Amino acid sequence: MTQEDFADLLGVTYQQLQKYENGTNALSISRIWRVSQALGITPSHLCDIDIASEEGD
Repeated sequence: MTQEDFADLLGVTYQQLQKYENGTNALSISRIWRVSQALGITPSHLCDIDIASEEGD
């Protein structure tokens, strides 16, 4: 899958995807959800959050 294909899948432009990658623009919660669904992972994988340790606090 190309970056352009991935941008289309997310409903953003290729340029917007590049801004996310470079940290120029932040991802919204809904966009994080959409990215995780497209990649077949959980949002916590993208955010580097250990859900198990968070629930134990």
